[in-house]
Amino acid sequence: MAKKKRGRRSLELSKLNIGVAIFLVFLLFLVINLIQYLTKTHLSIYEVQAVSLAQNDQAEGVIIRDETMVQTEQAGYVNYYQKSGTRVKKNETVYSIDDNRSLYDMISKEDTAYSLSESDTKAIKQLISDFQDDYGNVKYSEIYDLSEQLTAKIKNISDSFLLENLNEILSQTGADSSLTVCKTPASGVISYFSDSLDGLTVNDVSPKTFQKDGYEEQNLFSTELKESSSLVYKLLTSENWTLMLSLTEEQYEQISDYTRLRFCINKDKLWVTQNVTFLKIDGGYFARIDMNKYLVRYLDERFLDVTIDMQAESGLKIPNTAIVEKEFYMIPTSYFTQGGNSEEYGLVMPVYNSQKGELEYELVTTEIYYQDETYCYIDMSTFTYGTYIYNMETEEQFQVSLVGRLEGVYCVNKGYAQFRRIEHLYDGTEYSIVKEGIPLSISEHDHIALDAGKIDESQIIY
Repeated sequence: MAKKKRGRRSLELSKLNIGVAIFLVFLLFLVINLIQYLTKTHLSIYEVQAVSLAQNDQAEGVIIRDETMVQTEQAGYVNYYQKSGTRVKKNETVYSIDDNRSLYDMISKEDTAYSLSESDTKAIKQLISDFQDDYGNVKYSEIYDLSEQLTAKIKNISDSFLLENLNEILSQTGADSSLTVCKTPASGVISYFSDSLDGLTVNDVSPKTFQKDGYEEQNLFSTELKESSSLVYKLLTSENWTLMLSLTEEQYEQISDYTRLRFCINKDKLWVTQNVTFLKIDGGYFARIDMNKYLVRYLDERFLDVTIDMQAESGLKIPNTAIVEKEFYMIPTSYFTQGGNSEEYGLVMPVYNSQKGELEYELVTTEIYYQDETYCYIDMSTFTYGTYIYNMETEEQFQVSLVGRLEGVYCVNKGYAQFRRIEHLYDGTEYSIVKEGIPLSISEHDHIALDAGKIDESQIIY
């Protein structure tokens, strides 16, 4: 009985030892895999996206005009007789100035009737119509601007009438004239818009211009007392003006080779096509557009928001970290051939058969990564540098030695890394846009290695 008990215990110990051994082996397996996982370079995958290059087509422009600043020669109260935007000749009356306003107050009280002309009525209706088109609850405060504009317009009409009938009114009242009537120094367009950028030139424009630090606007059309040498109006002596657009680096890179630019002035949905010049100033990117129309439409504006017609082209968006440059052998296209009865396509390499003592020709299949009119680019692992290949038709030989570079990404659709060539459309700081639909390249929804520096070609991914 004792022997049986000892045998049973030995069997149990044996089973226990086997179980412990299996557990230890399994534990060791887990530890090894855990260490491998923790020390392994982890590869992130990026899905290629198709995008339009015209994603950022908004820009702001600053207006540069040929502006002559006209100042008062004496202090007093100004009465205007020309509307903003009016084209005047040299020596034409623009305003009068009354040193104490007594004469103007007197003749203003005269019971003199005047009627609105057709152009006056049209101008007032246009102000109201423009306000209705742009009005919204969020712009309620602009009703005060409308009130000021209408008041200024009525006063302009009234002052013009009083000036035209000044002599008759003075003769009826017996008063002496204390008005100084001021005329234009040259021909041009009248403007009562003034701001802190008066006199701006193309050479003055920089990125700081669009920061608008301390920028202010002023309506010169005012009946308030003006000091001597105060700015009273501006005379635009040329119909030509310039719009300088501030661009992002991406916009500049995309359109800087254009010679003509189509854009829309958002304020009134006006599409314009003009010659354009691109500039880099103090680290900023600009487009200079010289205009010879529409000057009067934007007399009261210094900045304009525009929509640029980027002539949108679609492309594939990829991160710059995925781009890699690789060397390839360049083989003349005439050396590629199709083997005998097979569908294999490759290069013929002469191989000396020592047993037979003669040359034999071996077809080496290879993948073509890019092909132009002269050469095909193949992987450098296909041949040793200096190897000769053979043209079966011309019986010529070519020594593999020409090396070229291609930019591309590693496509991992098949579970391993495959180099695929790319052609750039646009280069950004973090992403690039490459051409879509080119042979031997990538397509939308392809999966590529996010970081090309962490992968080698033909590396197994899954």
